[in-house]
Amino acid sequence: NYIHSLRDLLTRTHSNLLFGTQLFQQNPPRYYNAMMLLGNHEGLYRKQHLVPFGEYYPLQSLVQPILTLLHMPPNGFSSGAPNQPPLKVNGFTIAPFICYEIAYPNLVRQQTKNKQLIVVISDDSWFGDSIALNQQLQMTQMRAIETGRYVLACNNTGITAIINPEGKVIQSAPVDRTHILNGTVRIMDGNTPLMRLGYWPIWLTCLLLLAVGFLINVPRE
Repeated sequence: NYIHSLRDLLTRTHSNLLFGTQLFQQNPPRYYNAMMLLGNHEGLYRKQHLVPFGEYYPLQSLVQPILTLLHMPPNGFSSGAPNQPPLKVNGFTIAPFICYEIAYPNLVRQQTKNKQLIVVISDDSWFGDSIALNQQLQMTQMRAIETGRYVLACNNTGITAIINPEGKVIQSAPVDRTHILNGTVRIMDGNTPLMRLGYWPIWLTCLLLLAVGFLINVPRE
């Protein structure tokens, strides 16, 4: 009922809202950590890379007897499919990521192709006030540089920020405070060399440097 009333409000005000939620699929029964788009445009993104022990248990068949013995409920999140329908708003396409998915450069590189804006949502409350908050922000800044995209990073308790394609934080919200962050981003098109070529030029360069270093240090008679 809440989702339906929220959808009606957004439609009346010609607005769009992107937020995180738990999603239940009835057939077959599965739970997802998801991002939902409501309003004039609607869509869903289901998280692909789940947190071990936080969102799922590796080797479930081996761990389940221990959980039962400790009276602990199993974590039942399922992974989203690799190729999901894109989230589109007013003619541009969003590349969505949830939590530490932003730490996977190859995932971000692939998912951002043909998309104009990156959005990442997270909840860093389990990190407290540790350096993990800044570490996640720095990883997000790297993804902005690698893809040449603006990034909207929204965090329940961590660092909420708008990041430009050069990786600079142009606006941010106070940590662990209720705040409305207003800003402007540009819709970016095209692919950076990294997005087009991947990482093989980097590996090739490393191999060539190792070969040169080996040849230089070969003993000569």
